[in-house]
Amino acid sequence: MVDVGRDAERLADVLADGRDRPATDRMGGGEHDTAVHQVAHALDESSRVHGWVKNARLDFTIPYEHQGRKHDFIPDFVVSMRDAAGAPSDEHLVVEVKGLEREVDRSKDVGAQRWIAAVNHWGKLGRWRYVKIHSPHDLDSVLGQSPNS
Repeated sequence: MVDVGRDAERLADVLADGRDRPATDRMGGGEHDTAVHQVAHALDESSRVHGWVKNARLDFTIPYEHQGRKHDFIPDFVVSMRDAAGAPSDEHLVVEVKGLEREVDRSKDVGAQRWIAAVNHWGKLGRWRYVKIHSPHDLDSVLGQSPNS
């Protein structure tokens, strides 16, 4: 059983202070994925982003089922947003950077959507969205998109 509230609360605590937005050169050891680095740089540069963390060593996983077996996956980033006026908002993103799609990735998407639905239904930690980015160039439209569109 997943404790959505505990996981979301822990992530919200990590994101609560936007002053300490991590620099892209502090993403964790051995990260060599160029697209992930490009997304991290874009997150640093975006005025819509209040704070973000690379989801490495946070122990934040999303459960999913694939071919009848239970698994967990680790999304790439967790992002806290700003509203149009630049003030911190209650919107958070769980971001997955993905290149080539595989069948298992669709199962991960279903698990992520279930997690998002559960934390949003719980309602105590703002609004959450799961977004999958296939190219760093997609980030601008994702950050500008409202959660209900």
